[in-house]
Amino acid sequence: MASMDSELEQQLLEAGNRLENPPASVDELFPLLDKTAVLADIYDTVHHPLRKLQL
Repeated sequence: MASMDSELEQQLLEAGNRLENPPASVDELFPLLDKTAVLADIYDTVHHPLRKLQL
């Protein structure tokens, strides 16, 4: 589980770094935003599972 957390955190960090200097093309930006949103949702679900159940 810790390995999965580390990998997820690394992917989120990389996505965030790419968003610091976002691509100029919308065709490149939207997939990056989608990936970042999915990673953030997974991270939130893993670290705060009860939050998802309260919806």
